[in-house]
Amino acid sequence: MLNPVFKVFGAVRDTLVSRMGACIFLMAMGGAGAVSGQQSAVYQSFVADPVRSILPDFSYAGYAYGEKPIPEPSVVLNVVEYGVLPDTGEDLTEVVQRLIDQAGERGGGVIYFPPGEYCFNTGDAKHYLQINHDHLVLRGAGTSTVFRLVRPLTQHEPAPWLTPALIQTGTRFQGTEMFWGVPSLRALEEAWPAGALGVGQDDRVYEAPKLTDVVAGARKGDRALQVADSSGIKAGDCILLSMRNTSDEGALIHEMLAPIESFHEKQLAARSAGKLRTASYQWLVEVAGVPDSKTLALRQPLRRDIQMRFAPEVYAAPMLHHIGIEHLKISSGWDGPYKHHGGAEMDYGWKAINMVRVSHGWIRDVVIENFTVPVTLKDSRNITVRHVVVEDPLKIGGHYGIKCYSHACDNLIEEIQFNSYRTHGTGVEGNSYGNVFRNVIVRHGGRKRAEFDCHGFCFAPPACNLFENITGQGAISGGGALFNLPHAAQYNTFWNCECDVPKGEVFESWAATTFDVPAYRLFPKSILVGVCTRTGTAVVEGSSADRNDEWLYVEDLNQTAVEPSSLYEAQLKLRLNKSKLAGN
Repeated sequence: MLNPVFKVFGAVRDTLVSRMGACIFLMAMGGAGAVSGQQSAVYQSFVADPVRSILPDFSYAGYAYGEKPIPEPSVVLNVVEYGVLPDTGEDLTEVVQRLIDQAGERGGGVIYFPPGEYCFNTGDAKHYLQINHDHLVLRGAGTSTVFRLVRPLTQHEPAPWLTPALIQTGTRFQGTEMFWGVPSLRALEEAWPAGALGVGQDDRVYEAPKLTDVVAGARKGDRALQVADSSGIKAGDCILLSMRNTSDEGALIHEMLAPIESFHEKQLAARSAGKLRTASYQWLVEVAGVPDSKTLALRQPLRRDIQMRFAPEVYAAPMLHHIGIEHLKISSGWDGPYKHHGGAEMDYGWKAINMVRVSHGWIRDVVIENFTVPVTLKDSRNITVRHVVVEDPLKIGGHYGIKCYSHACDNLIEEIQFNSYRTHGTGVEGNSYGNVFRNVIVRHGGRKRAEFDCHGFCFAPPACNLFENITGQGAISGGGALFNLPHAAQYNTFWNCECDVPKGEVFESWAATTFDVPAYRLFPKSILVGVCTRTGTAVVEGSSADRNDEWLYVEDLNQTAVEPSSLYEAQLKLRLNKSKLAGN
C-alpha cells in the first residue's frame, strides 16, 4: 500500500544511491566531484577486523535488526464500525483513545482509519493519542486518510522541548516533565543557566531501576556480560548498560570525548560529569539470553570496552514492542510564523509523532505537513522509519526534521524527503548510538540549509551514528546550549553525503568562536568518507586532503559514491553472510 509520492521518491532515491547515478544526480544539481569507484580503506579495515577498526558496525539498525521484514498484522479493527466517523470536524481524541486502549488490552492489532479527515485536540485541554500496549498499529488508507492536529500541544513548563506529540507512545513508563535514565549520584546545587527559551535545566530524571552490577570487565566486540545476579532478566528484555564517572576529574567523559583535554568554563555538562558522578555512558541494548545466574548474553556486540574502574551497572528498561504507524497523512492547524527559538510554540508546540520507549517498531508511508517537529525517536531502539515526506505547503519552515533523542539506539531512518526548510535536519542528541540515516533528499526552497545536526548532551553525548547518501543538507553542524556541548562524541560517520556549503567548509559550529577552537574539534573523531559539496570543493579547515589523526578520519573528500556505496547495506550483508556460514 505505497502512496504514489513514495514511488516517485523511490525512483529519485535509486538514482541517488547507484554509483554512476549518484554522480549524475550531483552534477545535475550543479555539484563537483568524480566517482571514485575504489573500495574505502576504512571499510576494508572493518572487514579485516571489525573490533580493531575505528568504523562502527551499523548493521544492527532497524526493525528486527534488518533480519526480517516489517510485519503485516492480520487483526484489523475498522474505526467506522466503532462509531469513529471522519469529516465531522468533531474532536475525536477521546473516542479514538478508548479504542486504542481497548484494542491494546485485548492483545493489539491494526486500528484502521478509512479515507477522510480525523480531527484531534480541537480545544484548549491539550489532548493527544497515547499508545501504551504492545502490538498496536495505526493504519490509514494512504494520504486520503488525514489526522489533523487542530490546536498546539505546547508544554511551557518545565521542559518545552519535551512537549508531547499528536501520537505519543510510552506515557505509562515516563511522563513529559523530564528525561529518563540512570541518575547521577550527586545532585546539581543549582540549575544550569537558562537556554534560548529562558528555561533552566537540572539533572533530575525518571530513574531507571537498578537490576545488578557488572562484576567483570568486557571488551568491545564481546556479547557476554558477567553480572552479580541475572535473575529477573530474560531474553528479549531491554536494559540500560551504564558506566559512570567515579572521580571528580571525570575520566570517563574525558575518554568518551578524547582527544579533547579540557573543557571551557561554559561546558557545564562535561565539566560537572565527574563531580556529579554522572553515568556518561548509557546504552539501551537488548538481551539475547540468560545462560546462567551470572551471565547476560547481548543481542549485539559491545560498542566499547566495559571497564570496572567506571562502575558498570545494569538498569531496567521496560519497553513497548511492535508499534506501527503507517499509510496516512498527518496535518496540523499551524500557520506560523516560524523563527528559530522564537518561542515555545513555534519550536516545540506542533509535534506529529514521538516514538518513546518502543522496541522493534516502525513508521512508514507517512506524509507530515506543517509540523515544526515531525518525528522524534526517544528512548527507543530498532525502529524503522521509512518512506516519510515532510511537507510545508505554507512555506513556514520548522525546527527539526527527524531526530534520535536521549537513549535512541540502532534505529533506521531511510527513504526520507524534506520538501521544507528545517533549522536542524536529520540529527542526534544525548545517548544516541548506532542510528542510521540514509537515502535522504532535502529541498530547502532557497532558505538556509538544514544541517546535519549533532545537538550535544545533558548526561551522555551522541556517538557512532551513520549518515549516508544524503543530499541537500548543509554543514555537519548542530545546536545545543553552550552547557551541553561539544556537539558529539566519537565515530559519528558521514558516508557518501553531499554537504550544501557554498564556502566549502564541511564543519560548522555556532560555538566555535566562544570556545576558540576549529569547528571540527567539537565533533571529535568523526569519520568522513566520500563527502562532497554541491558546488566548489569540500574542505576541513581549508584542506581537502585525506587525514587520519587523533581528531578526524577523512577519506576521499570530493568523490561521490565511494565503495561500498551503502555502508549500512554492506555491513548488514557481511553480518548475515557470516551468520549463515556459522549456521545461525
